[in-house]
Amino acid sequence: MSNEFLIWLAGFIDGDGSIHVGIREQKVSTNSYIAVRPILNVTQHIDCKWICDHIKDELGLGSVYVANRNNASAKATWQTLRIDDMINVLEQIQPYLRLKKRQANMVLPVLKAWSSEMQTGRRGHNMYGGERLRSQKTVMNMIKVATTLNSNFRNSANARGYKTFEEWKPIVKRLYPR
Repeated sequence: MSNEFLIWLAGFIDGDGSIHVGIREQKVSTNSYIAVRPILNVTQHIDCKWICDHIKDELGLGSVYVANRNNASAKATWQTLRIDDMINVLEQIQPYLRLKKRQANMVLPVLKAWSSEMQTGRRGHNMYGGERLRSQKTVMNMIKVATTLNSNFRNSANARGYKTFEEWKPIVKRLYPR
């Protein structure tokens, strides 16, 4: 990718994008774990869907979704939910970010640690040979970032029942004893 495209993309992510990490406790019979959903996206009015398509084509990753297609608030969104893709894109645009540089700097180290520990076992499984793939420290760091990232928007999230970092601590300690 050219520097020109990376600068352009950083501008869209700064202005109309978001860097987000969703977390939840995934309860599966007796084997609960912390599920992480990182999201990097850019949203545009439907008239500018071409921007989202261009991002997908240039990067060769992610997907473009359309919401509310039949009304005036129709929007197109390019997004990637894959950790390794998010790391790759953020590393390339990080030097050019202005407004979201802090978020990128916060999320990159924890995504790398999460991905690294995932590589030690089978993809898509939270346990390998009866042992958890991730350490308590890595999970705790991910939750710290997820609950801190965009914390200025957390009032509405708290009203919807999202947990704070302090509320997550005992859950992580229970699920990830090492």
